[in-house]
Amino acid sequence: MDTGATTVSEADRAAVLEALRQGEGVRLELPGGGRLVFDRPVPFLCVYRPQGAPPDPATASLIASQSAWLRFPVGADFAAADALVRDLAALLSARFGAFLLLEMWLRETDGEGRPPHVFRIVAPRTDPPAAVLEEMEDALLACTIHRRRPTICVDYVENVTPPRAPGWSGCGEQPVVCLGLEVSPVYRDPGSGEVYVFAWEAFRHRLNTA
Repeated sequence: MDTGATTVSEADRAAVLEALRQGEGVRLELPGGGRLVFDRPVPFLCVYRPQGAPPDPATASLIASQSAWLRFPVGADFAAADALVRDLAALLSARFGAFLLLEMWLRETDGEGRPPHVFRIVAPRTDPPAAVLEEMEDALLACTIHRRRPTICVDYVENVTPPRAPGWSGCGEQPVVCLGLEVSPVYRDPGSGEVYVFAWEAFRHRLNTA
């Protein structure tokens, strides 16, 4: 399925779900420059909701090499996207037995000095997926940059969501698991904001491998 629609209509939602039921891929354009992609049906979805204007393409691209991802700007029609994600979680958890929604966002910095190389995993306080978290921590430790080994921390919260963004309504309803991953912008110049291209490419490769 491939469509250039600019809103999440009922027809779009139905077409996306039917394509996945049939084992097909999905390419759906969303409001505000967002996009939903499934290469094939899989039991997870990686999400990035740009917080600034204009959206940060370097950070957005960190999820774009995954087999299932959603880019959806804050301030667009969240209610419609939320309904779509809830339907996706219900369909794919029924097919695979579980579903993981992994949302990534950029760590806020003061712009002074090189930011610390930190991954902050955000997990639900109730029934956290211990085995998944342990695997994530081990994998993220391999994401070195500038020869710096990352620090991994895990925070347990009531609502897994980026700062100042609404939460997904299906989170916390078994067998749907929602996790967050806050990433430090270690691939940027702290003063100008310019992306270190080679560092960014290496960082993206290691993160996707994780």
